[in-house]
Amino acid sequence: MTHAPQSRFWTIVRLDIRLERWRVTAWIMVLAAMPPIIFRSYASLFANSAQRASISKAFGSNASLTVIAGPAHDISTIGGLTAWKCLMFNAVLAAIMSITTVVRRTRGDEEAGRSELLGSTPLSPSTGLAAGVVLGLGASGLVAGLSILGLVVAGSPLLGALGLGGAIGGVGITFVAVSAVAAQVTTTARSANSVAFIVLGVAFALRAVGDTTTLHWLDWLSPLGWTEEISAYSNTRLEILAMFGAASIGLLALAKLLLMHRDLGAGLLIERAGPAAAGRLLSSATGLAWRLDARWLIVWAIGLSTFGAVIGSVTRTIASLGTNNTILARILGHTNATLTDQFIAQMLGMLSMLAAAAGVQAVLRAHGEEDSGRAEELLATGLSRTRFLGSHLATGLIGSTIVLCTSGFSLGLAALASGARVTTLALAEAIGVELVPCLVLVAAAAALVGCLPRCSVLALPLVIGTYMLTSFGELLRLPTWCMDASVYAHVPRLPGGSADTAALVLLGAVGAGLAAASLIGM
Repeated sequence: MTHAPQSRFWTIVRLDIRLERWRVTAWIMVLAAMPPIIFRSYASLFANSAQRASISKAFGSNASLTVIAGPAHDISTIGGLTAWKCLMFNAVLAAIMSITTVVRRTRGDEEAGRSELLGSTPLSPSTGLAAGVVLGLGASGLVAGLSILGLVVAGSPLLGALGLGGAIGGVGITFVAVSAVAAQVTTTARSANSVAFIVLGVAFALRAVGDTTTLHWLDWLSPLGWTEEISAYSNTRLEILAMFGAASIGLLALAKLLLMHRDLGAGLLIERAGPAAAGRLLSSATGLAWRLDARWLIVWAIGLSTFGAVIGSVTRTIASLGTNNTILARILGHTNATLTDQFIAQMLGMLSMLAAAAGVQAVLRAHGEEDSGRAEELLATGLSRTRFLGSHLATGLIGSTIVLCTSGFSLGLAALASGARVTTLALAEAIGVELVPCLVLVAAAAALVGCLPRCSVLALPLVIGTYMLTSFGELLRLPTWCMDASVYAHVPRLPGGSADTAALVLLGAVGAGLAAASLIGM
C-alpha cells in the first residue's frame, strides 16, 4: 500500500516526459552541443598563444562586451575563450528552458483543468508540481552532464568542463525553482512566465551592473553572477555550485508552502478584472491575436534593440583588430567587403534569426489557443479556420519585421556613433535582405501549425538549428549540402556584398508557399 502513491507519482512524471519529449530533447541537444562545438572550433582556429593573446587584449577590457558576455577570465586559453563565448548565452537559454517547461506542466495544466482531474485521485495535491519540477531538474541535469562529457571529448580539462557545464546546469536548476514559485503566485501560465522572466531580467541586470561598476558584490545576488565566480578555466571554484542547490531547495520549499495555502486555480496575485466590453481592437481576429502577443513582441523589440546597440558600439574595435589578425578576418568572412561591413552583416544575420524566434513564438500562440480549447469558442462564432490562423501568422510576420528593423537600426546607429563608416541606405538594404529568411522561418512555423500540429514543437528548434548551421557550419567543415539546409546560406551578405535578386525572389516564393500551405492545411 505504501508503494502505490509513489508508483502513481512516477506515472505522472512519465506522462509529463511524454508530453514534453520533443521540446525538451531539442533544448538539451542544442544547449549540450554548443560548448564542445565552440571549444573544438576555437582549438583549431587559435592554435598558438600569440593569436589568443591578441584576442584577449582586444576583447578582455571592452565594457560593452562585458555587459553581454560577462568579464573575460583568462581568455588567452581555449577554455577561457569558450567559457566567455557561451557561458552567459547558454545559462540564459537554460533558464528559459526551465521556465517554459515547468510553467507549462504546473500552472499551465492547472489553468487547463488537468490538475483538477489529478486532484480527484488519492495522490497528494503537490503531485503535479513535484512532477513538473522533476522534469525540469532532469532536463537541467542532462544539459550539465552532456555538456561536461562533450567538453572532455573535445579536449577540455576535466575541472574546467565541470565548472562550465555545472554552471549552465545550475542556472537551469535554480530557475526550475523560480518557475515553481511563480506558478503559485499567479493565476495564469502567461502571468507565471512573465514573473519568472522578470526575475531572469533582474538577475541579468544585477550581473551586468556588478561586472561593469565597482559594485562587484551585486554578482553574488544573481545566479548568473555565480556562474562567473566559478571561473571555470581560471582558478576554478566548484564549491560555488552548492549555491545553486541551496537556492533551489529554499525556493522549492517556498513553492510547496504556497501551494498548501491557496485554492486550486487561485494565486497570491489577484488578476484585475478586465473591461466589461471589448474595445474595437478586439472585434477582429487579427486584433485579438495582436492583443495576445503584443506584450512579448515589445519585450523582444526592446531586448534586441539594446543588444544591437551594445554590439554596434564595438564595431570599430573589432574592425581595427581584424586588420592585423588573419584569424578574426577569417571568422568574419572571405569576401572583399571591409571588415566593418562583414561584422555588421554577421550581426544582422544573428538579429534576423532572433527576430524570427519572436515571430515563431507569436505563430505558435495559435496552436496554444487550439490546444487549450479557447480556439473552439472563437470558431463557434463563425470565425473561419483560415482567418484564425491567418491572424496569428500576420501578427508573427509583422512582429518579426518590427523587431528586426528596430534592432538592426539600433546596431547601425551605435556603429556609426563608435566611428565606423556605415551609410543608412546600405544598412536599410541589408536589413531588407535579412528580413526575407526571417519571414520564411515564421511561415515555416505556421505550416507546421496548420499541416502538422503535432510537429509544431519543432518550430523553435528549427530556428535554433538554422543558427547553429550558419554560425558553426564552416568552422566545423560541414559538407556543403548540410550548410545549404539553412535558409541563410542562400542570402547575400550585406552590406559590402552584391544582392542576388533571384535567390531572394526564390526564398520569397518559398515563404509564400509555406504560408499558403499553412492556411490550406488548417
